Amino acid sequence: MNRALPQSAIPVDGASRIAERLRGRNCGDIRFDRLSRTLYATDASIYEIIPLGVVLPKSVDDVVAVVDECRAEGVSIVARGAGTGLAGGAVGPGVQLDLSRYLNHIGDLNRESRTIEVEAGVVLDELNAHLAPRGLQFAPDLATSSRATIGGMIANNSCGARSIIHGRTVDHIASLTVVLADGQVVTFDDPGMRSVSAGQAVDRLERGLARIRDEHYGEIERRFPKIQRSSGGYGLDRLGRPGDPAGAIKILCGSEGTLGIVVGATLKLIPLARHSALIVLHFSDMLAALDVTTDVLLHAPSAVELVDRLILDAGLANAAVKAQCGFLVGSPAALMIVELQDEDAESLSSRADALIEQMKSSTGCYECVRVLDSADQLGVWNLRKAGLGLLMSRPGDKQPYAFVEDSAVDPSRLREYIERFQSVLDNEGVAAGYYAHASVGCIHVRPVLNLKSGDDVERMRRIADAVSDLALEFGGAMTGEHGDGIVRSCWIEKMYGPRIVEAFKEVKRLFDPDNLLNPHKIVDPWPMTEHLRFGTAHRDQNLKTVFDFSIYGGMTGLAQMCTGVGQCRQKLVGTMCPSYMVTGDEKHTTRARANALRIALSNQGLLDGLTDPHLAEVMDLCIGCKACKTECPTGVDMARLKSEYLSHRHLVEGADDRVRFVADLPNKLSQAARFPRLFNALSQSMVVRGFIERRYRLDRRMPPPRLAHRTFRRWFRRHNRSRSSADATRGE
Repeated sequence: MNRALPQSAIPVDGASRIAERLRGRNCGDIRFDRLSRTLYATDASIYEIIPLGVVLPKSVDDVVAVVDECRAEGVSIVARGAGTGLAGGAVGPGVQLDLSRYLNHIGDLNRESRTIEVEAGVVLDELNAHLAPRGLQFAPDLATSSRATIGGMIANNSCGARSIIHGRTVDHIASLTVVLADGQVVTFDDPGMRSVSAGQAVDRLERGLARIRDEHYGEIERRFPKIQRSSGGYGLDRLGRPGDPAGAIKILCGSEGTLGIVVGATLKLIPLARHSALIVLHFSDMLAALDVTTDVLLHAPSAVELVDRLILDAGLANAAVKAQCGFLVGSPAALMIVELQDEDAESLSSRADALIEQMKSSTGCYECVRVLDSADQLGVWNLRKAGLGLLMSRPGDKQPYAFVEDSAVDPSRLREYIERFQSVLDNEGVAAGYYAHASVGCIHVRPVLNLKSGDDVERMRRIADAVSDLALEFGGAMTGEHGDGIVRSCWIEKMYGPRIVEAFKEVKRLFDPDNLLNPHKIVDPWPMTEHLRFGTAHRDQNLKTVFDFSIYGGMTGLAQMCTGVGQCRQKLVGTMCPSYMVTGDEKHTTRARANALRIALSNQGLLDGLTDPHLAEVMDLCIGCKACKTECPTGVDMARLKSEYLSHRHLVEGADDRVRFVADLPNKLSQAARFPRLFNALSQSMVVRGFIERRYRLDRRMPPPRLAHRTFRRWFRRHNRSRSSADATRGE
């Protein structure tokens, strides 16, 4: 029996009614089919909820129409960018609103104010590639920058490796254009810069925020952590003191789409750094690496990033990453990647010398590698940015999961905090991977668990409970940059207390009184152990396969290695995934294919086995290039999976005419090679190409291959005869 994934309580006829009304209003791509609902049931977190349907709006008016129709039916909305969130903030049972497909226009650059207008679906790396020739950049630099959207960064108030000098996304927003829960489109900007009223809705909301801040100001001062990486709940601590203007931007950044749907923004830009150097410090012990954090910070670095042994081993096992790891010396237990930036090259060199000289005398640091070439620096950063995916590249049910990876403390207490953190894990008998932002006291810790096991699900809850206690004890935060989502919202009351929780509820009611937008995140949370992608009820189908998948625990195991990090959505670097690069549609990513296979080969409902017709739709544009095998940090080999899928499908249903036509091409071309000129004349004609398109569904715009007038075999026989004759002549 299939175990249905959590779905909306709205009846099927209600879903059909919403879909038809949205189609009637021409609101972009309306997808309420089984495949689309499957593909949007997950993000990069441990959670999975089948949505009612998916809408890909083409304009702000389309977003407004979706809000109007969902409000009329009492259906929730979850706005989504690249779907790379780790907290479950982009999954939910209502309508999924994918803003990345069409709302990705880069607008006007104002050189005087150093600002640029963008739509919510613009990808960070694509924006910075657009700005680089002008010597500018948008400062937050995420590990997922190749696919992270600006809207998603605003939702999570994203930070990145250089937050020690650049701060968070909220620090670089000049204005936000938002669709509110009542369907109004409003623009919020810095209240201190307004010459006139921003409008009735904006004034009402910001007055409400000021009232909530003033009423709870003492508790806000007492309960919010005094560290840079504190992003839990709503940012009441960013609203200033009583009497100050309460700018809504400060609250909307980090609100995870629960207060409004961000459709556009005006971003503040900064100049590109003129000179930079990386110092890669090698340590024989991870805690020794953390011990030098405070000393390193005295050198005013722009980034200080930890990479531990688990990531290093996984990186060296990945061909694409290993090729860029020439900076590694020996077998370190941990690396500390320190970046220095400067306007003057000589000053930069002097600062690097001083840092290296000090580190040579530190305990446990056995090598300091200076990396100055920009291409080599990119290799170092690629290892660091691939860390999340590399950790998840191990086969099997036990994986390093994200649920306590976002806690943060003062960097001066980082070594002590992680040592205590390790004690919590040791008590549970759990290993973990460690990486990320030592500069701001936010080390991402990924405990290794099997979430198909009830014991480990309960172990996960106990670990999270203990870590929340530990973060409180250290004056830190449970949520540093990845959002509360499902995984951490349940710990908000412990972290902030009941009075602040009531203030959060007031903020939610002020912006979204009908609880339409991304419910059960931050306010009224689900328990962290609900809606898991895997769980005790999860069952996999065991198939007899042609290929050997035993190292992964079967074909399903290889599909399950896709965790949703979404590197297959990048367009500027590498080859993965060619079909997505052309269409820009989630359906044509390696991630989508892996998710579809994973669900089809389980008891999770919607898709049923390898002969489900929806699999053909998602698999069709996979060209078997194997770029994913090399470039996917988790190592998902979709070409192999697709071949196995086709083998099973053809055994059951037989191969269709197109497959047979393509498979028999070598024989056909061998025969046609006897009359190459005639074949070329016929095959290149639009009449024949049109027939091939109608008969075999091969696009007429792609011309068939031209045949050489003389085959290689004929050339070789003639060439060989000529050479033999020449040899015979010389022999005489």
